[in-house]
Amino acid sequence: MVKPRAKLRVKRRHTGRNLSILAIVVAVVVIVIAVSGSLIQQVPTSFPLFVHVYDKNKAPTWQDVTRQDQLVLNVTVSVSGPNGVGFTHVAPYGIIAGPDPFPAGTYNVTVTKAGFSPNFVLYALGPNCADKTPDGNCHVYIPMSETRTF
Repeated sequence: MVKPRAKLRVKRRHTGRNLSILAIVVAVVVIVIAVSGSLIQQVPTSFPLFVHVYDKNKAPTWQDVTRQDQLVLNVTVSVSGPNGVGFTHVAPYGIIAGPDPFPAGTYNVTVTKAGFSPNFVLYALGPNCADKTPDGNCHVYIPMSETRTF
């Protein structure tokens, strides 16, 4: 007795279609990763600090400072902050920048000059610092008053 032979069915190969689908999926994944990476902005951890020292008898508020003669010249500026970060320098023209960007934190900014009452402020340096310019620099404005001797 002869056994009936089983019929072999040859399945169509879908290799071309599968490779096309794989290529599309890979392209979509690459695009999604690229777009999501470009949307994530890196938040800086250190910030440039500029100190402006003005004579409050010549400019009642820092917004009123419009001329060089309203700044206190040759003033000593001391900045101290977390982990001993800081500097002390003379600001010949009443404005000085820190030597390097400082890490975010609270800084004590003190200004002194003979003939003026010393002054200080606590300044929160960071991504949301007061008086931040569009380029990311933080500015602290400190008024000083001349001491009058009678």
